[in-house]
Amino acid sequence: MYHGAVMQKLDRKNILSSARARSVFAKLINLLLLLLSAVTTFFCFFAIQELLLTAAATLIYHGVDSSVRGRYALITVRNVWLIGGGALLVGLAIGGFDYFFKRLAQARTRKRLLLILLVEIGIIALSRAVAV
Repeated sequence: MYHGAVMQKLDRKNILSSARARSVFAKLINLLLLLLSAVTTFFCFFAIQELLLTAAATLIYHGVDSSVRGRYALITVRNVWLIGGGALLVGLAIGGFDYFFKRLAQARTRKRLLLILLVEIGIIALSRAVAV
């Protein structure tokens, strides 16, 4: 009977250490995805700027007689995006890191980070396709 209790305790210890190892591995994967998402968010910020400037240029410039006003309008669009988008980027970075650090070991976190990465890569790819 004593031998069975020791074996049961060892099995439980192995199970707990295995669960801890999986948890540490899941946290590490999620942390790497979070850092990769932060880097792609930075590039996505400029990809959105390119998309906005491309859309604004087609609306502002109507022909060969593009004036200085059109150029100033594009500069204004860019500056508004840099201020507003920059504030949005800082807010998303702070909120996102806070949200995901609290839930780093969850499988839902990995799914959400992968979805965020997919959307960001899609925006960057769209920007590259429009720029060509």
